[in-house]
Amino acid sequence: MQLTVLRAIPQNQFILIKDLNVAQLTELQTALNFLGYPAGDIDGKYGPKTRNAWAEFVDDVHQGDSESINAESVNKLQQMLDEGKPIHAHDFSTPDGTIA
Repeated sequence: MQLTVLRAIPQNQFILIKDLNVAQLTELQTALNFLGYPAGDIDGKYGPKTRNAWAEFVDDVHQGDSESINAESVNKLQQMLDEGKPIHAHDFSTPDGTIA
């Protein structure tokens, strides 16, 4: 998967995740779900699952601000996608995501 819409974020500019447009959120949700971070439905809407999935990604991989995105974090996301190694995280936000 190649990120295209998120690549348009300028260097040295931080954008709050909640302020991304529908196309940017859709691409982010797709990438996070592919990598195993449960962002929920790919609907281009900012919600708790998208917020939590991004926060998990940042905590695991990027070590940046979990409330915003910038060119550096997009590059790290693309690097993970290029490596093609989904994390296979567990979605504990629903009963189906729990481990018995």
